[in-house]
This record gives sequence, structure tokens and C-alpha cells, in this order.
Amino acid sequence: MNRHGRHALLVATGAYLEDEALDSLWAPTRDASELAAVLADPEIGDFTVEVIENPDASSLRRAIEDFFADRAAMDTLLLHFACHGLKDEGGKLFLAATDTKRSRLESTAVPAEYVSRLMMKSRAQRAAVLLDCCYAGAIERSMIARADRSAHVEDSFTTLRQIGGERGRAVLTASSAIEYAFEGERVVAGQDAGAGMDVAPGAVQPGPSLFTGALVRGLRTGNADLNGDGEIGLGELSEYIRGLIRAVTPHQNPQLWTFGAQGDLLIARAPRRGAPPSVRTLRERLHGSDVDAALDALASLRRLAEEDSRRVSDTAREAIASAKPRFDWRNVHLGAPTVRVAGPEGFLRVMGPPVVHATVRILVEPWMRVRHLEDGFVVQVYADRAGEYEGQVVVAAATGTDTVPVRAVVTAYRPSLPAARSVEAAAEPPLPGQFLIRAVRRHRLMTAVGVALIATAVTVTMVLSRPDDPGGSDDSASDDTIPARGDIIVEGKKITGSKIVDGMYQRTYTNGELWAPVTGYHSAIGKLGGLEEAENIALTNGGGDLKGADVVTTLSTKAQQAAFDSLGNRKGAVIALDAETGSVLALVSKPTYNPQSFAGSTDSDKLRYNALADNSDEPLLNRALRRTVPPSTIFGIITVTAALQWDLYSSPDERTDSPDPYTLPSTTELVSNGIDDTCEDATLKEAITKSCVTVFAKMGVDLGEEKLRKSAEEFSFNSQAVTPIDTAVSVFPKTSNPADLAMAARGQFKTSATPVQMAMVMAAVANNGDMFRPSLMEQTIPTHLSDPISSGNAAKMQLMLQAATAAGASKMARIPGETVGGIFSRVEREATDTAPAVDAEWFVSYVIADNGRRVAVAVLVENVSETDRREDSPALTARKVMQAAIGK
Repeated sequence: MNRHGRHALLVATGAYLEDEALDSLWAPTRDASELAAVLADPEIGDFTVEVIENPDASSLRRAIEDFFADRAAMDTLLLHFACHGLKDEGGKLFLAATDTKRSRLESTAVPAEYVSRLMMKSRAQRAAVLLDCCYAGAIERSMIARADRSAHVEDSFTTLRQIGGERGRAVLTASSAIEYAFEGERVVAGQDAGAGMDVAPGAVQPGPSLFTGALVRGLRTGNADLNGDGEIGLGELSEYIRGLIRAVTPHQNPQLWTFGAQGDLLIARAPRRGAPPSVRTLRERLHGSDVDAALDALASLRRLAEEDSRRVSDTAREAIASAKPRFDWRNVHLGAPTVRVAGPEGFLRVMGPPVVHATVRILVEPWMRVRHLEDGFVVQVYADRAGEYEGQVVVAAATGTDTVPVRAVVTAYRPSLPAARSVEAAAEPPLPGQFLIRAVRRHRLMTAVGVALIATAVTVTMVLSRPDDPGGSDDSASDDTIPARGDIIVEGKKITGSKIVDGMYQRTYTNGELWAPVTGYHSAIGKLGGLEEAENIALTNGGGDLKGADVVTTLSTKAQQAAFDSLGNRKGAVIALDAETGSVLALVSKPTYNPQSFAGSTDSDKLRYNALADNSDEPLLNRALRRTVPPSTIFGIITVTAALQWDLYSSPDERTDSPDPYTLPSTTELVSNGIDDTCEDATLKEAITKSCVTVFAKMGVDLGEEKLRKSAEEFSFNSQAVTPIDTAVSVFPKTSNPADLAMAARGQFKTSATPVQMAMVMAAVANNGDMFRPSLMEQTIPTHLSDPISSGNAAKMQLMLQAATAAGASKMARIPGETVGGIFSRVEREATDTAPAVDAEWFVSYVIADNGRRVAVAVLVENVSETDRREDSPALTARKVMQAAIGK
């Protein structure tokens, strides 16, 4: 590489002098020092490097402007920030300086959009910004949040969308929404985000953050050269960092955004490494004493496990499995604790290679407690009332996951019965009523990881009693010994809470009816649902000690309220997805309920829960995720997509040679369209615009069952999505009967879909063919599911769906100045012996906004009345939700 024209500016801000709420950061200075060394190395980065430590806002602005100004076209520019990241009330992202005041961000910090503008104006053809930023504010147990989860990076660099031609710009961040990072064993970025790379536990001066540590390691060792061509591009580097961090924690996901088209940005030359290491060599490194090298090997093995070669992938999986945690139970008796009194301590010894010891963590059920000692984990039974308890102990490490089922029976003492303790065990070891846990010291690289558990099933039955507690209650329990449940968060605000009732925490809910489809319920009568159930272990113990972890969602309050209000009193569901990530922005199901109404433990709580469970309108059913009805003509999107993908047709304006009415094969039964719709020989565009059931039916037969079903399954039909709340399976049926296939192709017969499924379909179309798994969890890494439609065919489908909103029932979805596509469908089906009657309306749509947001929405309204049809079109509901989601 030619040194001329390669410039790097490293900004390290760890001291904050003007705002006491901004904690000092340890890592930035060493981050910059380590990174500068590898970037300046003529054999690696060959950059001219400038490091700025603890600048004030004015100096920092000037330095950034000078860095981008007066550059030559062939220059390559690299700008790295290690500092606090802050946002204002409007979500605008700022980079903190040493004199930053949170109340004066505009004048004392640097807006990300300022960097974006200068980056765009620079004459340099190639430029990249690397953000290893933190969100100010200490959180409990000395955690320092290294980013605001709602400060979305790409939104702060929208100016770069104007880049075109040969100019290339890129932004690489430590996580998807500048989440959290770590400094050594001190958390600076939120729960489960990562850790320092080069510091032993308890060290005063930590090494680089997980993100920058992985960056430096990849460049220094050359391991980031994934394709072995001797050069490390920014895309390769991003993939390497992501793999190494994922080996440590599932909750931090580095993201790369590129703007303009100029190939991969060359960052460094890779030292010569010879042939890539074999699986055997990687396995040896995985079991070795160098934990950093072991995690590197683990990331490489995981990549090999995805190889097309079955032999290579199987061998790689076996190597990973060989390093899973092992355990040893020792017979330490837990005794007989009574209700709301912690029992004696038990210990579990976890064994395995050093990488297991470095990354081990334990999660337990709400009726147990766990804490970490220097030489292990302590587990105790802590039951808040008498009864049977079933659950699991989870031991996690980077190399695998497993569970130990545990069952406990806790009975309160009755005066008529002698005080007794009886214990049974269904497996050995341990002996009855025993746990044994002795954990190992954590390595510097690991903090909170939720991966890997023990493989032996142990069932323990314990009968606990207390002579002085005849009623099973204990009002003397002190508040500081009661385990506190984590909260569910929407846009930084808690929508759940806890209060002390009879000496125990009881769940509380804010605006319970609005958020019930999201939160579900956590009742002291032993009932769980929604996120309260799906994330129960994290909410209970994920934060460690006596505090559960908070669950941060992807939801938009404005979009949720718009969906809730617009649906009104109608039975149905609304779901909105970010098409580019799968993030759930709104999730509404009606009729709804208030989980607060049965959160307690009284007989009245039980009666209220039972009344909801027995209600024929099924208010506890999450209709957005679990209600399946025939999709009818909106399934035509998939049928037409299949016709394009399988080259049955090539253009939206191509005629289909379809009769109207259409006679189902081998029958005399006719299928026809509405009275006002003529669909004979309709084009593909006309078929979508008019919802031509005759065209869809014939097209399905022309394609054949195998091709149409394969296309439907690429859109995730016949499989279950986890959000992490389980969803019902949307079905495209197998059939050898051409008449049934014709009806299935038009969204009838046994075809069924959930609102979330149809939102996924629209999201894939809006996102140019890329489909992501829907997720309610902001810290969840976006999961790419499939490419059910090519980008070219997605563009064709977008044109057809946009034409469909020009008239008819879909017209009400249009948003002035924005690109909207959508399709309406009416479902009427009489009851049969195997299926209930259905009278419903669908509307599915997407918006591609000028601000870059791509949002997909599905609306399902059941039991539609004539008034609904006249005044409350589901297209109008979709429009209001889309407007709220894009900020209109």
C-alpha cells in the first residue's frame, strides 16, 4: 500500500469535566494507543495517524473539519471515536467532548450529523467512521451504559444517503444501535454487551473495549483477512469483529452501513499467515490456555460450521461441542427453608477448557437465588409461597448451552401436622434436596454471557416447613432480601414495575391495556404470558444477585398508540415491522386486557384471570402473533412472486391468459371475481390492483404445487417464528388435487396466515427481497431469514402494490409525499365441521419514506360490520400506523 493519501484521526475522550453525571471512561486512551500502533505500522495499516485526547467541543469540531478538508480524491480517511454517546429529546445523536454538558448538547458536543456533512463534502473518494461510543449515566452495580439503545446510528448519518457514483462512505459501529460496551470487567454499555480485551479481573486500568480490542486484534494478527487475499477490507473487518464478539456475547452486534458504490474500503494489509488453520488446529486452540485465541478459534469454527461441505461443517460442530461445559455435583445438603426464607447454600462446580471458565454464568428460576463468589456460584431455594415449582438451572458459556431441570415442592407447616422435612431425588448425583455448584473465575474477556448449560437432568423434590409459620406468610421479610424483577422498557421508559405486597414484590403495569400484547402478564397466582414468560429467566436473574435484567424492546410508543387508537373497539390485530431489521414497532391485539387486574395472589385475582381465560372473545389471545385466518387475495402477492421467480411471467404488464370466470380443474365449479371487476386476461399489475382471484387460481395451477409451496416457505410459511414470543404457524398446504391447489393459490382452501406472517411478506418486498425474523428485543441481533424474492422482482412487485393504492379500498393508505404500496382483502367463510366461520378484512402495506425508513404493516379486522366497512377501513388504520412509525 502507498502511505501517501491514507489518514486516520483517533478521538479518545475519557475525562468529562463539566457534567458530573458523565462518568469518566477508562478505555478510550488505551483504545487509541493500541489502534494507532497497528494503523501506523507500515506493514499493516500504513496510515498517517493523529490522536486527540480529551478535546473540548470547539477543538474537536475544528479537528474534524480540518481532517476532512483539503483532501485529494484518491485519499482514504479513517475517523475513530471512543467516547460517550448522547442523544437529545428528539433522538439526535451527539459525540461527547471533555466540556460537554447534557443540558447544552448543541454547543458543548458534536452532532453526528455534523460529521456526516463534512464526510459527504470531502473530496476524498473513500472515508469511514468507526464509533465505539457510550451512553452517559451510571446504572446499578457500577455499570456505565455505553450507549442509548434508541440512538440509531444510521438515522444520524442520513445525509450520506445522497452519496452516489464513485464516492464511498461507511460507518461501522460497536452495535446495532450504539448499545453497550465494556471496559475490562466494568460494564460500559449495558447488559451483556461485551468486555475489555486485555485486562485481568480486578485490574485498575483496563484494556481496549470489546469492539476496539477485536478491531486491533484482527488487524495485528491478520485474522480479519477472511478471504486470505492478503488484504483486510472494512467489510471483512466488520464480519471478523462481529464473529469474535458473538463468541463472547449474543447481545452486541457490530453494524456496518455503506453509502455509495466503490467496493470494499481497504483498511490494512494482512501479515502472511500461510494456509488457513485446519479444524484440528482450531480445536486445539479452543481448548488452549489463551482465551483470546480460543474465542478467535470459536468464531472461525462457527463460520466453518456453516460451510456447504458437510464433512467440514460436521467436524467444526463436533469441535465446538467438545468444549461445552461439564459439571460435577457434590453432596452439599440445602436443608429445609420455609416460605420466603432463603435456604442453605449449594455449589455447582463447572468444568471445561479455559474458555469455559472465562465465560461461565448461571441463571435460575424466580424461586431460586444465585450470586457469584470468587471461586464459584452460590444457589439457594427461595420460595415465596407453598406449592409445586418446576424450572431449570441454566449454566452458560461461550461454547454451548444446556439446562438442568429442577422441581421443588414447598409446603407450609400446619399445626395439625408434625413439622417434617422430606426429600426425594430422582437422579444421582446429587443426593436428595441438594445442589452442587462451584464455578470458576471469569476471564477478562467475558462479562455477562447467556450461553451454555449443564447436560445432566436432575429432579429434586423438597418439602419445606417452618413451625412458626402456620399460614405460609412472613410479613417480616426485609425488602433488601426480596428478589426484584427486571422491567420491560419501551423507548427508555418502564412499562412495568414492582411494589411490595405482603412482604413480596408484585408486578405493576403502566397503561396495561395498551401494552398487554407485548408484556403479557406475570401473576402471583402462577400465571405467565407474553414477554413476561418468554424472558422470565432474564427478568428474574439476568441482572445478577437480587435484581433481574431489564428487557429493552424495539417498540415505538407513537406507532403503538396509533395502532391501538385506530383499531378502536374492533376485534383484530395490528403489527408494524421495520423492514430493514425485522424490529417490531407496534403490536396490538383486541379485545385486550389489563394484566394489573390479576397480578396479585388473592382469590379475586384468580377469578379475574379465569374470567379472561374463559371469555369467548379470547382477550388473552395475541391475535397479531397467533390468530390464523385465510389470507384470501393478499396471498396473491406470494403467488405472483412465485410466477416471477419461476419465470412464468417477466413483466408487471404481461397478460396472463386467464379466463373469467375460471373453472377449477377436473370440476364444474366456477371461480369468479367481483361484479365490478373484469379480470379476463388481466396483466400481473391488474391482478394485484383488482385482487383477481381467477388469475391467482389459474397461476397456482400453472406453477404447480411444488414450486408454489417452495416460494411460500421461502416467505416462512409452514415454519414458526419466535419474536421471542412464540407465533402460530402460517400454513400453505400440501395437496395433489389441482382444484385445491387453485383455491390455495388464491388464499383459500387450507391456506392460513397470521398478521405477523403477512407483515413479514410485505417487509421483504419493501426491503428489496431481504427478509428478517421479527423481533421485539432491541438487543437481539437482526436475523436474516431468506431472500424469497430477487431485488429485481421486488421492484416489480413494489410497482404493482403502489398501483393498487391508487383506487378502491387501498386508496386510504396513501401518505402524501411518501411511497406506499398495499393490498386489501375480504375473507368470508362459512363454518364447517373442521373450521369456524370467518368474516374478516385484511390490509397489508408498506411505506418507503423519504427519510429512509421502510416500515411494513398488517391489519386484520374480524367480525366486520357494515359500519366498519363504511367508516373504519383497515387501510386507514395502516396509514395512521405507518405515519407514526416514520414520524409523519
